[in-house]
Order: sequence, then structure tokens, then C-alpha cells
Amino acid sequence: MGYPLSEMEQKIWEEFIKGWQIPEIRLPRRVLSSPFEAIQLHTFVDASTSAYAAAVYLRSESKHRFQANLIFSKNRLKPRKGGKTLTIPRMELIAILIGVRATDYVQKELKLPVSQIHIWSDSQIALSWVKSPTIPAHVCPEEIR
Repeated sequence: MGYPLSEMEQKIWEEFIKGWQIPEIRLPRRVLSSPFEAIQLHTFVDASTSAYAAAVYLRSESKHRFQANLIFSKNRLKPRKGGKTLTIPRMELIAILIGVRATDYVQKELKLPVSQIHIWSDSQIALSWVKSPTIPAHVCPEEIR
């Protein structure tokens, strides 16, 4: 952290840590009802003036009953420094990108038959950019195009 300890403080700290007995804690998490009939992934993305995020939900159907569980999420703070100014629409576009990547990751890791995938965003500007055949260079980073 940038605060060096004296040799004596270091020894005291190491002895203190040795005395910790932290038990392993397991929290079982049931994600799917068995047997399931259909699985969908719904990813919600959003951005603000200071951050952007994505949350992936797994929606399952079993005997005409539906269940949805948060399965994965990712968020990032807006970079303080950098070349281009990140407007909210540009951050919304980046949120869509991390949402797509998160959804792809979840789908690969689950190894389950996913019948539908939905990415949800409230940004009409970012959605229009995604729908356009090419995104202008001044709008987004190279990795999105």
C-alpha cells in the first residue's frame, strides 16, 4: 500500500496472521430447477457518468414455472485518464460490449442448451450504433468495431 512497516511491526503482523483460524465457508447456490425445459440468458447493461456495467441472468422454465437468477456481473469505473473523452453514449456502447462478452463467457462455461439470448439496454443511441453496418471511428474504440 505504500506504507512500509518496521521490522518489529512486520513480525507482530505475521504472528497476528498466524493466529487466524478462518474456516472454509461454502454457500451452495442452486441455479437451475431440475428438470428444465428451456434456458434463456438475459443480459442487462447500463452506464452512467462514472461507471458502466453488465449483469447476466439465467432464466429457466420448468413445468410452466419460471425462475431467474443472477449468474454473472461485471462493472468498471470510467477511466480518469486517457485519450478520448468517454461520453455516456460511448460508455453505454462499452457496456454493451462487456455484456456481450459476459454472455458469451457464461454460455461457454454453463455448457447447457440455451434457447434464447437477450441483451437489454436503455440507450437508444448505443443501440442505433450497434444496428448500423459500421460504427464511425470517432464513436468507439477499435475493439468494438
